[in-house]
Amino acid sequence: MPEERRSRDAFYSPKLVWVVDGTRLKRDPKQFLKAMSKGMAVGRSSPVQRVFSDKCVLLQDWAESDAPVFFDYGDGVLWWRIYKSPSGAMYIARVLGKEFVEFHKSGVFGVLAKDISKQAADVEAQLHRPQPPQGGAQSPRGRSQLPLGIQRYNARRRKRL
Repeated sequence: MPEERRSRDAFYSPKLVWVVDGTRLKRDPKQFLKAMSKGMAVGRSSPVQRVFSDKCVLLQDWAESDAPVFFDYGDGVLWWRIYKSPSGAMYIARVLGKEFVEFHKSGVFGVLAKDISKQAADVEAQLHRPQPPQGGAQSPRGRSQLPLGIQRYNARRRKRL
């Protein structure tokens, strides 16, 4: 399967979009939900979630695809694998099926994908930036510049260390 996917990615790029049946194997929905529940929201109102694929075979299987990948669980909602960071984190966004169709019909999908991927890369860069000893990057007014979800993630991470 990985060889076939790489071959298709290369041949059909940049027009290829994968829509993957997330219910094909019995374990897939449960593992995906578990990965999402352990993930971190990226911003307060963002539909994007930062997750790790180490316990989700479905995410691992599709991590290396160069084409956009959407996971379909049959409920009218697609989960878009947006970006994979060098740290192993993936960024997943919730997209309604009708939005998926409209994005592609209108031709805005490529622009949207680049914009969201850049935002995910920026978040990843912020997470791996050396932190000042006071506990985080601060604005001139003393408020953290990172989104609240990332602040909570960093706080949990510091507690574990």
